[in-house]
Amino acid sequence: MAHIGDAHQAENQGEAAGEQEQQRAERDPVQEMEPEGFEVHLRATSLPLPSVAFDSQSGQGRRALLTSGDPQGGTLPEQVGIYPELRGKTAIVTGGNTGIGEAVARRLGAQGANVTVIGSRHPAEAERVAEEIRAAGGSALAVAADLTRLSEGERMARETIDRFGQVDILVNSAGGFYAFRRVVDTDEDEWDRVIDVNLKSAFVSARSVLPDMLERSWGRIILISSEAGRMPVAFTAAHYAASKAGLLGFARHLAREVAPNGVTVNVTAPATTFSQRVRGLLTPEAEQRMLGVTPIGRIAEVDDQVGAVLFLASDDASYITGATIDVAGGKVML
Repeated sequence: MAHIGDAHQAENQGEAAGEQEQQRAERDPVQEMEPEGFEVHLRATSLPLPSVAFDSQSGQGRRALLTSGDPQGGTLPEQVGIYPELRGKTAIVTGGNTGIGEAVARRLGAQGANVTVIGSRHPAEAERVAEEIRAAGGSALAVAADLTRLSEGERMARETIDRFGQVDILVNSAGGFYAFRRVVDTDEDEWDRVIDVNLKSAFVSARSVLPDMLERSWGRIILISSEAGRMPVAFTAAHYAASKAGLLGFARHLAREVAPNGVTVNVTAPATTFSQRVRGLLTPEAEQRMLGVTPIGRIAEVDDQVGAVLFLASDDASYITGATIDVAGGKVML
């Protein structure tokens, strides 16, 4: 049987619990999560989020800092910068004169990075991209280099370091192939040329920038592969698929080699993307076939391929290495 003293004790405990609950309700939930000495500027209010529009052709949006109004009509104590912040970093983009590489180079410049734009067969196009990055307020250098030769890759790295002091980010977007050809119709020279342009160039580029990255214990290497390196797809060829699949193996092994030195190596694998060249190759019938196997329901534009690359180049991706991100609209799910 319960005693009167027990009833008084329960009543007192209930009153104490009620007081504690009221105190918790009155406390700032954000303040409760703050470590000692930490000041929170952005609290859980109805502040509008800033929006950023970026045009890869004009390069507009570079280093823009936005200020959002708070509900009282003032401004936030600090400005909100465009993500990711890459000021002070230097990036080399091979194949930066066209297509996905050009879109990546422009966006890196817009995020504040120094950019070396590499063109091999079309150096004037690389210079055009670099000039447009500079015109938008960025810092860029154009270098013509044949990245099937190690001496040319080393010169690429040396000219970048001479200009900007270091190499932090390598985006290897150089590549391509020359014809939709069956293996039985492919000669040895064409096979070697496609393997060199897509796979050997990645080795040459990485080999050339790694000494600087390893010395400073920081680096990001991002290789642009293809859905063709992940699975058989239409409108490609075996030599191209083999070279792009080779990038996946190269990236994984290199990632294990250099991870202890603060360098990450990752891959993006785009689906067919509407670069200027691809638009000229695809027939309306081919486009409809591709749409039929793409869950998102459209073919990628070059800007669709940029976000994954920028993320992998950022500090936020420091614990990711040896990974492949399929930027394929749902066509590839591995």
